[in-house]
Amino acid sequence: MRVAIYDAHDDGFGLQAWPPTSADIPNDWGLIGIGAEWIPEGLSFATVAALTSVTVVAGSIYLKKRQKSPFRR
Repeated sequence: MRVAIYDAHDDGFGLQAWPPTSADIPNDWGLIGIGAEWIPEGLSFATVAALTSVTVVAGSIYLKKRQKSPFRR
């Protein structure tokens, strides 16, 4: 990875880069260490399917009870 900025202000620093090597030689660029840890990105398919099933069943029961109410027309 190489990061570079240019400061064109009168008292600016001009081109600043990390690492301070040539932009034309990628082998001299910096390395970013990436860990081997897995980062969870959301719920698994089984969890989503189970939550969906529970929601559908609960909604059906709620709607059935609501329709059988003696006070509703």
